[in-house]
Amino acid sequence: MTAATPLASIGFCDRYGALAQALDPRVLGLVLAGPQLQRTAAWGSAPLSVDSLLQATGWAVAVPLHDALISQRLDAQHWVVLRPLLSASQQLLGAMAVVVPAAESAAIADLLLRLTPALDCMSQELQYVELAAHEVEQMLLSPLIANADTLADASTLESLLDAGLAASGSQYAMLRVPARGITLCRQSLSRLAPAVSLEVADLANRLDGLCGTLQRPLLIDPSQTGAHAAHCRLRVLALDCCDGKVDAVVAYLAPLTAAEPSVTQLLSLGLGATAMARRLEAGFDRATGLLNRQGLEEQLKREPLGKGSLLLLDLDRLQSVNELYGFEAGDQMIVQVARVLQSADVAPDACVARLFGGCFAVLLPWADASAAYSLAEKLMDAVAALPLSGVSGGGLSASCGIAETRNLSTHLDKAFVSAELVLKLAKERGRGRAEVHVSEDSLIIRRHEEVFAAADLRAALRTGEMLLYGQKIVSLHEADAPVSYELLLRMRDTQGNVHSAKDFIDAAQRYQLLPEIDRYVFDRAIELLTPHRLLVGRRRVGFSINICGGSLCDPAFIDHVVAQVKRVRLPTRLITLEVTEQVAVSDLKWAAQMMQRLRDAGCGVALDDFGTGANSLAYLRTLPVTRIKIDGTFVRDLLTDPRSEAAVRGVTQLAQAFRLDTVAEFVEDAAQAEKLRQIGVERGQGHYFGKPGPLELLLQELEACEEAELQELLAPG
Repeated sequence: MTAATPLASIGFCDRYGALAQALDPRVLGLVLAGPQLQRTAAWGSAPLSVDSLLQATGWAVAVPLHDALISQRLDAQHWVVLRPLLSASQQLLGAMAVVVPAAESAAIADLLLRLTPALDCMSQELQYVELAAHEVEQMLLSPLIANADTLADASTLESLLDAGLAASGSQYAMLRVPARGITLCRQSLSRLAPAVSLEVADLANRLDGLCGTLQRPLLIDPSQTGAHAAHCRLRVLALDCCDGKVDAVVAYLAPLTAAEPSVTQLLSLGLGATAMARRLEAGFDRATGLLNRQGLEEQLKREPLGKGSLLLLDLDRLQSVNELYGFEAGDQMIVQVARVLQSADVAPDACVARLFGGCFAVLLPWADASAAYSLAEKLMDAVAALPLSGVSGGGLSASCGIAETRNLSTHLDKAFVSAELVLKLAKERGRGRAEVHVSEDSLIIRRHEEVFAAADLRAALRTGEMLLYGQKIVSLHEADAPVSYELLLRMRDTQGNVHSAKDFIDAAQRYQLLPEIDRYVFDRAIELLTPHRLLVGRRRVGFSINICGGSLCDPAFIDHVVAQVKRVRLPTRLITLEVTEQVAVSDLKWAAQMMQRLRDAGCGVALDDFGTGANSLAYLRTLPVTRIKIDGTFVRDLLTDPRSEAAVRGVTQLAQAFRLDTVAEFVEDAAQAEKLRQIGVERGQGHYFGKPGPLELLLQELEACEEAELQELLAPG
């Protein structure tokens, strides 16, 4: 503060420039720089190339000697003399540059001799000003620090405005960000003076005229200026927000009868303005100057909105542009789209925000879905017309999702869910289009259900409300053969109802929860089987566990399976991993490698739903599987559809040729079971043999069965 004050003093540079020219008429210009060697004032002819020479001296880093001088040709017509300006303690106060016509070195030496008195006077005056500023600083330091601490504790713009009112002795304060529709007003506890009330009525319009043009604090005081338009003392400060992308001002009004603010109070207002700018920036996106999600929610709290529509606009090619042309090109696209959204094509009362990446939100008060759709079409056309420098492969395109709501303020979260759903739908249906949320749309209803199902699923995985059931797999040829069980996942809701996997599997797949579910099922199965490992080993009871394609192709998951089975010493021959045929062949080579690792560890591998894929017969010989599970759709129509019977026979013969075990799913009655036995299918699974039950109860039944058999053997006679 002390070094910047003297160099910014009004008339300082002009006064010494005139003095230097009086001492030597050859002086053409004078430049003063601050302690960081940035130009602060200039007089006469002062080319901008002088600034580069000042920076090149390095004086801002290393303090030069008192008599350090640099004279150098500036260009063909000018020569420049540089001199540092030091304090009595040899601290750099700044630097001076004198511009003269190009001349010989002897002429420059004569010039310096003539200017020495002026240079000495300049250094001495700066030293005196520095000393006086230091004393003022010490006097003001304590109250300023206290006020700065108060401002640091202020968490809202309202509290910052209140602090400014108290510090300046004003009665009314207004923060205005016209381009973002933000107006925040506060007043003191005392009743407003009539003169202040008169000014308040037109204050917003006056501040809008100052936004973007105000460079320094403005004081409008009729008692000093003789102005008749103002009825009270008005002090306006511009806020430096988001590197100038957001124009904002704050104004304080006080009656003319109020005491003049002290220097400390004025400096406190400056601190408050800086704090407000930082607080405002937290609610803005720095790249575009638009509101961010936090700023959008805060704005709705200040000025609640009623019925209206939410429009989400998302760029379609942003990720590709970032990968192919760099993030700078992507950022340029985002800024261009932000300008479109701030243009006249958007409704004047719309509230626009950038959420993330190339996704923007537009709140449209009182607009129904039809009006929002019309606006979306205009915006998409405007985005498509934007020029793209250095980016090939077609122009920009954007997709939109629209949701109408009864109250934008209180139902915003639900509106976001609805708009995001239809935005994804617009992407899936070809991009570059808009979709409107309609509750009667069966697809939208299903997506809504999936959103809530995914949330319930995540909660159940955390709380342990996921249950393991088991369903028998029995031999169709040997009544005394050991049974196996397929482990099935169930979920218990908050009302205690148990849901099968079909109620949440689509949501789990869409929201990429299947690998997490697989890990949970396997770990839970190991946890339940470990105390009974000797029992299942003696009775040779097998267990089949379903996994998705992502888990099958994840080496970390396969390592985890093998390590866990070995750790608890569970016979690996009793564990079979089932994966659907379609998933297995999505990456045939990698699937074969992962299956082989399971086989090498002693585990079995089964192909579930076999026969539904297009290449069943062609790729079976490549995969190291041990079991084929015939899809239940063939079994269900086995007795009535000759084609289903032919399919079952063909799969069975193929499995026998490769020496693979076969299991038929969905066996519902004795007739189906007998037909399957005649065809040659090894095992059956379905309600005919037993409905799924909790795994814990099934294990207890196995223990009870073994105990009964043991007692029968030990019974006398």
